[in-house]
Amino acid sequence: MPFPGTLFNKTVESNYQEILGWFAPIRERWKRFRGALTRGAIGLPARAMGRLVGGPFGVIVFTAATAVVYGFLSPGFGLNSSSAAMYIGLLIGLFFIILAFDLPLRLYHRRRAGEAGRLAALWWTLLVAAICVAVSRLADFQPGYLYGLIVSIVFTTELTTRDEGIGVWLASIWLLLLSIISWVLLDVARQAGGDPWILLMITTVLATFVVAGVETLVVGLLPMRFLPGRPLYEWRRLVWFLLFAASVFAYIVVIVDPRNGALSNDRQTPMVVGVIFLIAFGTVSIGTWAYFRFRPDRGRPETADRPGEEPEPG
Repeated sequence: MPFPGTLFNKTVESNYQEILGWFAPIRERWKRFRGALTRGAIGLPARAMGRLVGGPFGVIVFTAATAVVYGFLSPGFGLNSSSAAMYIGLLIGLFFIILAFDLPLRLYHRRRAGEAGRLAALWWTLLVAAICVAVSRLADFQPGYLYGLIVSIVFTTELTTRDEGIGVWLASIWLLLLSIISWVLLDVARQAGGDPWILLMITTVLATFVVAGVETLVVGLLPMRFLPGRPLYEWRRLVWFLLFAASVFAYIVVIVDPRNGALSNDRQTPMVVGVIFLIAFGTVSIGTWAYFRFRPDRGRPETADRPGEEPEPG
């Protein structure tokens, strides 16, 4: 089920800077250790690489690493030609899903505030993702849970609730349309003939986009703090309801339908394992969200900002 993972990811994304602050002593020791190793001329390429990783190049590297982690959710993923096709398909599909939702938001933000923002990879979430993959593989749970692996948009200027709602509406409409088109093309690709390697890559691209797109919509549009659906709900509740209802319908048709193989079933994994996973991961997700949502007010505004903005979300 997508709900626990998406809720966890969006909560972490909105509170990332504060979470990093919890590990400030460890990060400071690591910086001192890294600085000692990269003094003098050796430090020049290290610092240059650090700047690259923190910019657009870092998003590319992070997405490439994300595709590797996603791939290892499959038991057959390894050093072979079919895994290479799967990896390339995952990589392309992930790039498409990032552009599909984030690009309309950035364009609208630039139109309203004169700033397009920038994409930033939240590197420490790789550790969370690796743990999820390890747990899923050890329990032989398929398709498996995957938390973390977040690419966020960083804005330094704020928009009104109305403008945020319109931006989410435009991005969601665009993503829903592309997801439906990809779903149709996926059915065509599965029935097409041709080179098996090429077909595997193409179907992986389309399946990645469809699943990620629909899950992003059906959960992201919930009117909860830290989720993009909240400003849309506050702006126009009827618009929110129609878009959310369309997303839920797409989720039922595309994801829940057992013929598509997107959800775990008892032929692959015992039902009790699936229930345990749902309860365990759901508890972590809801607990994380509840902590940031209901903790005592620390003088921060109600609106959750993007990582890297000031003030930090609360």
